[in-house]
Amino acid sequence: MKQHYLNKIVPIIALTLCVPCLSSCNNEKVSKATIEFSTNNNGTISIENLASDGLADLNVALKISANPLSNYELNSLSVNGKDIFSTFTFTPTEPINYIINAVFLKIPAVNNDYKVELSCPNSMAIGSTMQLQTTVYGPDQSVSYFVSDPNLARVDDAGLVTAKKAELVSITATATG
Repeated sequence: MKQHYLNKIVPIIALTLCVPCLSSCNNEKVSKATIEFSTNNNGTISIENLASDGLADLNVALKISANPLSNYELNSLSVNGKDIFSTFTFTPTEPINYIINAVFLKIPAVNNDYKVELSCPNSMAIGSTMQLQTTVYGPDQSVSYFVSDPNLARVDDAGLVTAKKAELVSITATATG
């Protein structure tokens, strides 16, 4: 009986990560960590006590500063995937490569350029209805209505007012955009 064997040669790849050495790299203990920065280009980050070559001493806390571009704000800050947003500090403890990642997002625009004009008669009879005339100046023409006392009058979504009792009542129109 003949036996068949399948030999497969599997390459073994050794990956060596080189960290910067402060001496001639002759198996001396490395006492620095490499620091890299990553952003989404809507701001910059900097670190206090970081050498110009991007090296940081081990076991020394580093303070990070975030500087967003105009109309942007810092949304997240992490080191090697660990969130440091609340502290803005981290301490390298191993002689490895640390990547500081900052994400800056655009601040949503707040438009306070609305003006609402409301016109209606000064009085109405109990049981009668009246259509409010509302003009909105702004990007969104949507309006919501509010009556100060629903027992005295009712106003629907279209601005139709129905008087229920004789009394003063305040009607407010608000631009909802």
